[in-house]
Amino acid sequence: MDKQRRQYEVPPVQEALCHFTFSEPLGWNMTTPGLMYQKISKEYPAEPAQQEQIQASVGINPENSETAGFSLNRGPVRAVFKNSTGKKLLLLDAHSFSVNSLPSYEGWESLFRRASDAFDALHELRILTPVKRVAIRYINKISLPVNELGTDLQDYFNLPVIPFQSEQSVIAAFIHRVESFLPEKNATAIVTFGSSQDDDGGTGAAFILDIEVYRDGGEGWTKDQALDVADELKSYESAEFETLITDSTRELFK
Repeated sequence: MDKQRRQYEVPPVQEALCHFTFSEPLGWNMTTPGLMYQKISKEYPAEPAQQEQIQASVGINPENSETAGFSLNRGPVRAVFKNSTGKKLLLLDAHSFSVNSLPSYEGWESLFRRASDAFDALHELRILTPVKRVAIRYINKISLPVNELGTDLQDYFNLPVIPFQSEQSVIAAFIHRVESFLPEKNATAIVTFGSSQDDDGGTGAAFILDIEVYRDGGEGWTKDQALDVADELKSYESAEFETLITDSTRELFK
């Protein structure tokens, strides 16, 4: 289990999720969500819902090769299971599932256990297939007591924010995104850092620090192998988070 990330009294996590993609589609039909609900209703007693996914695609417009074509297509319908507070979710479709956590963050141990329980329920339904990708994603929102974007940010983040090179330049908004392949960890990491809305309506500024780490598994992992990968990826995410913030930021989480 994750030992690198510190335990904070007020964690900045806006959403945490652990996502598993299957190497082959599940044996899915219209009764699957109801059968799954019977297995997991103790953890997720709220009435299940269905959510239609929308997939966007960009390509060359066939009618005009000099312009790009943009289209929205219907994706697979997924079942959404929630606990009584709506803060703990299980999202399931024929190709993948994820366990999601909304504020206040339940902790990795609880999220990990819910992922394990979801695997067990799918196994009991005899529809489970091997896993080909595991992803961990943590979306953090951090509010700082600064009045202007860019002011004293180096005191809180180990990520440079460079404004337009003018003496009177003031940053109005920014977004910084880097995707990296980690050969020694056989994983890919995506870090997105940007300005956001301060929900408190104060004079401070808010920032999103979104860290995703995933690994592809080729022919597919078993439940235990996939969960081991998830636990390993979580340690990478935790280490990266702690690297990107400072002690001044940590003080805000107390």
